[in-house]
Amino acid sequence: PGHTVALLGQARAASAQGNLTAAIANYRNYFLNALPSLEPLIELGNLYWQCGKIKEARTWYKRAVASCPDSALALNNVGLTYQHEGRMDKAIHYYDKALQIEPGYSESLYNLGTTLTYLGNYDKAVKLLRLLIHKAPDNEQAIGALADAYHKSGEQETAYDLVRPLAQNDSKNVNISVVYAQTSSRLNKDDDALFRLQELADSGILHNSAQRLAYFTLGKLYDRKEAHDLAFESYAKGNALVQDSFDIAAHKTRIEKLEFIFNDAIFSKLNPANMDGTPIFIIGMPRSGTSLVEQILASHSQVMGAGELTYIPEIISNLSGDGRNRAPYPELMLDIRANELSTHAKKYIDQMRAFSTDAAHI
Repeated sequence: PGHTVALLGQARAASAQGNLTAAIANYRNYFLNALPSLEPLIELGNLYWQCGKIKEARTWYKRAVASCPDSALALNNVGLTYQHEGRMDKAIHYYDKALQIEPGYSESLYNLGTTLTYLGNYDKAVKLLRLLIHKAPDNEQAIGALADAYHKSGEQETAYDLVRPLAQNDSKNVNISVVYAQTSSRLNKDDDALFRLQELADSGILHNSAQRLAYFTLGKLYDRKEAHDLAFESYAKGNALVQDSFDIAAHKTRIEKLEFIFNDAIFSKLNPANMDGTPIFIIGMPRSGTSLVEQILASHSQVMGAGELTYIPEIISNLSGDGRNRAPYPELMLDIRANELSTHAKKYIDQMRAFSTDAAHI
C-alpha cells in the first residue's frame, strides 16, 4: 500500500510541475499495483488530453466509467473526446447519460448545448444553455455559447443584446467578444465591437485556440468592411498560431474518396425534390478572391451577401449523427436517401431566409 501511495503522490507531483511524461508513467505504474478508482483514472485521462492524445484519454475516461458508472464527470469527459473528434452522435449519447444521472451538471449542459448549436439544433441548444445560465447567471462562457446559438439561428438582435453589456464591461471571454463583433457587423452598429475584439486578440492573455478564433473572426470582419490590409494581417496572425499538421497522404486519400463517391450515379439517385434557386454558392481556395466575388454579386439589388456560413458542415454532422450508426463522411453519402436531403435542403433555405426575406438570392 505504501508503494502505491508513493507512486500516486509522485504522479501528482510531476503533473503539478508540468512534467506530463513522468506523470503519465507514474500513473500507469500506479495502476499496475492498485485497483482502479475514479479520481486517479480521470487524472490520467486529463493528462493524455493535455498531450493531445484524445483516444488514449478516452480509454482512461471509459475505465473511469467502468469503475464508477454513476460518475457524470467521467461520462461527460468521454463525450468531450468524441465531440473533439467530430463524432457528435457519440458525444450526445454520453452527455445525455451524464445528465440523466445529474440533470443539472453544468459541464454536460454546456457541452451538449454547444454540440447541438454546431448541429443546427438551435431551439434545444438555447433551452439547455438558458437552463445553465439560470443556475449560474454570471457564467460568461455559457452566455457566450447562448449568444452564439442565437447568432447562428439568425436572431442577431437577441445575441447582440445578450453580449453587449459584458463586452462593454471589458469581458475577457473570447466568445463574448467574437459574438459581439459578429452581430455588431451584421446589424451595422457603429460601436467599438471590432476594436474590443482586436484589443483582446492582441492582449496575449488568450490560449492558442481562443486567440486563433479571435484573429480569424477579425479577418472575416475586416474583409467585410473592405479593410483588406487589416484582414490579411489578422489572417496571418491566426495562421501563425495553427500547428502544422497537414498530412498530404491523408489529404490525397480524402480527395480520392470524394471523387469515387460523388459520381454521376449518386447524383442521379439523390435527385433532389427541392430545387429552390435562392442560394448562390461561391467555392474556392482561401484568399483566391471568393469574398470579392461575393461583394460583386451582392452589389445587385436582388442579391444578399451572407458571408462564410457553417450550415453545410452542420448538415453533414446531422446526417452522421442521426442514430443510424452510419459511416463517417463522405462514405455516409452511399446510405443517404433523397427525401433526407430534401428535408435538410428546406432547413437550409429557411436559415438563408433569416438573413433576408426580400432578396431573390442569398
